[in-house]
Amino acid sequence: MAGKIVECTEEEYHAHADAYDGFCTSCGEFTSGGVEPDACNYECPSCEEKTVFGTEEALLMGILLISDY
Repeated sequence: MAGKIVECTEEEYHAHADAYDGFCTSCGEFTSGGVEPDACNYECPSCEEKTVFGTEEALLMGILLISDY
């Protein structure tokens, strides 16, 4: 899959999931709420590309990685 991949801690992951944030694979930014956990190809408010995935979906797809740094 083309696009950005991001690592976060387990705490950061849960904070984004609880806030219904999404992750944009084009610009690598998290969105601010309003994204369903299983969302695919929502429009990014930053770069306006349709490449935002729900936090849980991003984790399942391997776009979002949990690390213990």
